[in-house]
Amino acid sequence: MIKIFHTGDLHLDSAFHRFSYSERKAARERQRAVFAKMMRYVADNGFDMVLICGDLFDTKNVTPETEECVIKALSSLDCPVVISPGNHDPYSGISLYSDGRLPENVCVFNSPEMQVVEFDELGVQVCGYAFMSDSYRACPLEGFETPSFDGISLLCAHTALDAPMSLYAPILGSDIEKCGFTYAALGHIHKLSEPLTLGKCTVAYCGFPDSRGFDEEGVGGALAVTIDGDKVSVEKIPFGETRYISDTLDISPSANNTALVGQIEEYVASRDFGENTALRLTLVGETDFSFSPDMTMVRNLLSQKFMYAEAEDKTLPRIDTAALESDYTLRGEVYRILRPRLESSDIEQRRIAAGALRTALLAIDGREII
Repeated sequence: MIKIFHTGDLHLDSAFHRFSYSERKAARERQRAVFAKMMRYVADNGFDMVLICGDLFDTKNVTPETEECVIKALSSLDCPVVISPGNHDPYSGISLYSDGRLPENVCVFNSPEMQVVEFDELGVQVCGYAFMSDSYRACPLEGFETPSFDGISLLCAHTALDAPMSLYAPILGSDIEKCGFTYAALGHIHKLSEPLTLGKCTVAYCGFPDSRGFDEEGVGGALAVTIDGDKVSVEKIPFGETRYISDTLDISPSANNTALVGQIEEYVASRDFGENTALRLTLVGETDFSFSPDMTMVRNLLSQKFMYAEAEDKTLPRIDTAALESDYTLRGEVYRILRPRLESSDIEQRRIAAGALRTALLAIDGREII
């Protein structure tokens, strides 16, 4: 039986463009802390091998702080580490991957051609390749035959699986199946999904270790893979320190901005948000014509409570359609003109039409348009 720690797509030294300088610095420190925490977990839980499937770094120009963190964390391990450089951190002659500073237990693939590394003491061979630039149009497994080996064959790869037109090492599931791997450790697709079974091979993407944006929602982690004979089990281990969450809040009960503040305060208090949470909140529901949410106030309120916050107003004005239908003044005529759009199957069309009706009715009544 062997235990493998499968990770990748850490994107250390990410740009974090939406943040201020101090916030970017803090975010990168959190990334390094997550990586260090993962390697401590490996050391404390008896893993036999670590597979890092590309994009360990987000950039070719890695900061000294990040290089020091990675070297120190990997040096603390007693097990081998195999790295398959990806499109964000391709192998080059001037990178950390090639300058000789990584510890001796680390093996980095350094060619776009398939390479095989054997670990006889574990009864394992690992097959993989390296991106040499930010794209890799060919299929790395085309024409490759897994060497005969009396043990377990693994694939460690940064790839777009079953996407033949991809610019990122497109591999087909059938390619993996015919190679006879026991486990294919993949990186590049950040969304964690259930492992696939292709022939006798279990295939899994490790997902993102720590969230960096609203396209990486939830708590990040890595995979603990146990191989015992023909049996492969895969378990997600959470490690993420940062959470990006998109949510909606129905503000129909709020009649004014004072009530809205109270509703948002109650909403935040009722949820288990940590200090390193970024929230994208969409206000929905129906509001009175006399009330329009003060979105500047909402954003300022949320920014005080979260690491990062966005807010959008998608509420609709509450419309008394029965009264307007029988109203033969200008109010009713405006409603009847807009009614086809108000009844559209397209929710965005309905929202725009409802906003237009609200503005028109306020104007007709001589009230302030807010």
